[in-house]
Amino acid sequence: CTRPDVLADAARSINDELLPMARSLKPKRVMKTLAKTLHISKEELAQTLLELPDLLSAERLDQLISAAAAGAQADCPGDSADSALDAVACLLRSELEERLGKVGPVFVAAAVALRDALRLEALP
Repeated sequence: CTRPDVLADAARSINDELLPMARSLKPKRVMKTLAKTLHISKEELAQTLLELPDLLSAERLDQLISAAAAGAQADCPGDSADSALDAVACLLRSELEERLGKVGPVFVAAAVALRDALRLEALP
């Protein structure tokens, strides 16, 4: 599976399974059920779901690209280190933009809809 496939499946699961449940049951009940199913605390689940829409944000992708490029830079000796950093960053950025171009916004929209349906901001 590729990252776009995983994101597309996640968006489908959110839209087809979790959102209907969130809309038909009370948010606290859904959170309790999901937390129990996933074997995590309700607080940890709430924090994860609050952060989910930002998973593909430009800032997060920049962090990922910077970390990978820094690793490439560290592997290169001397003067070639800076060009390695730039080359890896450019390659990753174009690859991510191409692969996430269509599925990224769909995933983010689904994650936002779930967060809103569960009224997470209102949970303790």
